[in-house]
Amino acid sequence: MTKERLLITGASSGFALALLPQLNREKYHFIGISRSLQRLKDVPLDERIEGDIADKDFVFECVQKADSILHSAAVTHALKAEQYYKVNLESTTYLVDAAKHHQLQRFIFISSRTAVPNSGAYGESKLAAEQYIQKHFDNWLIFQPSEIFGLTKKEGIEKLIEDTLFKGQVLCPSGVKSKMYPIHIDDCIELTRQAMEDPTCKNKVITLNGSEGFSYEELVQHISQAIGKSTRILPIPKIALQSAAKVIGLLGINAPIVPDQVARLYADKPVAPKTNYPYTKVVDYAKELYQKK
Repeated sequence: MTKERLLITGASSGFALALLPQLNREKYHFIGISRSLQRLKDVPLDERIEGDIADKDFVFECVQKADSILHSAAVTHALKAEQYYKVNLESTTYLVDAAKHHQLQRFIFISSRTAVPNSGAYGESKLAAEQYIQKHFDNWLIFQPSEIFGLTKKEGIEKLIEDTLFKGQVLCPSGVKSKMYPIHIDDCIELTRQAMEDPTCKNKVITLNGSEGFSYEELVQHISQAIGKSTRILPIPKIALQSAAKVIGLLGINAPIVPDQVARLYADKPVAPKTNYPYTKVVDYAKELYQKK
């Protein structure tokens, strides 16, 4: 049986590194793209291509090697809005147009649960990319991961968990209406794999989130209670975060946050319908981390 040649952008990302070993290697021939082949040296690929997906000509040339595309490359933290749109939207349009031109079988896009209106440049560039895919390609899957825990990088929700476990006080943004629904990387990957390998699953936007919703304060409280620890929560008002984001953007300085993260934080995000899937609970995960230390 001829393998499906799957072209992968962002092949060295934590998401792709977790996903590839779980996909059926008897079905797929993995082709990874990166601006640096060095970044792909430990990725389980069959072929490696060096190039930039912001280069339209390069995209059209390499896409002809594929049967399908898994597009997971993205800019997630940038000071300027145009940096998000250049990769998250423009490069996606190049890939979609090339896939359509070369008559590829399907287009799989790793988006974000923040791909909603009024979510800042990152979320809105992802939303625009989703809309372009749906309008211009016939067979697609779009995945919207929520806050993922279980990765090695100590940022985002992973940093919040670490701070709660090992610090006496934790900063929490206040007034966030849309709750977090953390999902373990293994659950996120398994649900992605199931959908990708289901031939009847097509033209769907799939939100990947855990079964429990938390505000920042609630998550800190639940984890603290689980390990028998007292943690002081220091709320940060929305207006303070907005002011800080404005200053960071005007001065162009490196800081713990980038300007659009505040809009991303306060945006109204979707929640997937409840299922019987046995999700790993974030509080159990945190408790296990604490016991290991």
